[in-house]
Amino acid sequence: IIAGSADMELYFVETGELKAKYNIANLDMVDLTHTPDSDEVSMKSELSTVAQLLAKKSYPIKCLTTFPSGFAFATHNMVHVFEKEPPFRFIKKTLLTIPVTLFDESLYVIKDIAINEQQDTIVATTQHNQIFIGQLFAPETMEVTQIEFKFLGEPLHIDAIIDLSVCSWKSIAMTASKDHTVRIWRSEEHTSEL
Repeated sequence: IIAGSADMELYFVETGELKAKYNIANLDMVDLTHTPDSDEVSMKSELSTVAQLLAKKSYPIKCLTTFPSGFAFATHNMVHVFEKEPPFRFIKKTLLTIPVTLFDESLYVIKDIAINEQQDTIVATTQHNQIFIGQLFAPETMEVTQIEFKFLGEPLHIDAIIDLSVCSWKSIAMTASKDHTVRIWRSEEHTSEL
């Protein structure tokens, strides 16, 4: 069993006993054949800026999922993906982030993640009711690959639409929302233009 905590800890339990505990702030590898001591320093991350960010703030593990070739967990707006190396090692391969753009940072917190059956795509939902999609594993590299999630479909308003206008000479519509955004939509293509 793998479990995550609000204290940025990953717990590995086997037959009811704690097998290993890891702090995720600078975690790049999990080796279940070696139980780390509490005072042992974990391997330093190649992504020092991400490790520093995690060390400065406490980001609880929001969700965790396993799949046949590894496991992934979310902290704030990031998903950490570990790939299994037989028999009992997991190496961090991908770090996916949802870019914080228009709204308050707290709205970009990942609420849930899922991985497809082919184990090549990951989908995430956020606090502001958007769906994001990303590549689970990048082409083979020796270092951890950083990837940004992309919107699945069109980004939607996150609050009530308070006004709507349709162009009389083009097939576009404009919406204004309480989320302080105005969006221009192409009605024939069902897409957001701006």
